[in-house]
Amino acid sequence: MNIYQLVMNYMDDIGNQMANVFHYALDEVGSHRPFDFANLLVNQFQVVNEAAFTPLMGGGSKITSYSAKKVTGGGGPSAILIGTAVGAAGDPCDTSAFAANLQWQTDDPSNRPGHTLIGCVLDTAWVSGHWDTITYQPNVLLFASAMDTPLTLPGGAGNAEFVIYNRKLRLGYVPGSHQLLPKPTATNKRTLPKR
Repeated sequence: MNIYQLVMNYMDDIGNQMANVFHYALDEVGSHRPFDFANLLVNQFQVVNEAAFTPLMGGGSKITSYSAKKVTGGGGPSAILIGTAVGAAGDPCDTSAFAANLQWQTDDPSNRPGHTLIGCVLDTAWVSGHWDTITYQPNVLLFASAMDTPLTLPGGAGNAEFVIYNRKLRLGYVPGSHQLLPKPTATNKRTLPKR
């Protein structure tokens, strides 16, 4: 199995850019090149997981692009896909105030969790100091479930399982649990948000 890195780029309604980096352990079946596997992975991720992520984003926000590449076993070139999905219509986002931090816990010996930061959070997601339990938390659970479900690549090219990648050990660990936490911002630490 080799590890592939998948990057999902997205932005809020006023241009703050954000990205999430996901890693997948891919059992490469067949004689495809690393680029072909990366291309199949990024396309399958968009088909399966994009629909679970967009309800977590506010209106006016959009996924702008995806890229994937092999990071172990010699690496490989990046496959790129332009995104067109938009967040929940009619409910604005509140990017600069905070983000949702989906923390993934694994059995990694370093005991370091993985993080998926969800910027462009719906204004209605945070209610009286807690995550909204009626719509937002259930949608986060749907996204986590989608991530926990291995992707089957088209044409029998193999399966891809979401892992938290430890760069030092060059190993991927399957998440065993997750929790939803607030984070001050999902924008780049070196730049201030536009709001």
